[in-house]
Amino acid sequence: ADAAEYLLANPALYPHAAAFHCQQATEKAIKGALVWLEIEFPFTHSLETLLALVPEDWELHQRAREISDLTEYSSRANYPGNMVLPTVDEVKAELETARFTISVVEKEHQSRS
Repeated sequence: ADAAEYLLANPALYPHAAAFHCQQATEKAIKGALVWLEIEFPFTHSLETLLALVPEDWELHQRAREISDLTEYSSRANYPGNMVLPTVDEVKAELETARFTISVVEKEHQSRS
């Protein structure tokens, strides 16, 4: 998420790269939680698939749609040819979603450790 924030602070850089880092931060946070919970998960970048494995009582499920929507950036940043680039405002919202995901995972880890 810090990389995305850095890219957003430098307008000459590409917003789609910042969006990619938002997706990656979210994916790694969820996968880290699943490892900690000892829940096996498939090799995937699909945040919807990964989120479905997270316990239902976690706050992440309240924003499942926003989290799942980040999945598109897992490959869009690598193949930007014909895609519509996200705006800076859109990426700021994606960054907030990534930070929300990280904070929920940290909170759950602290409360269950």
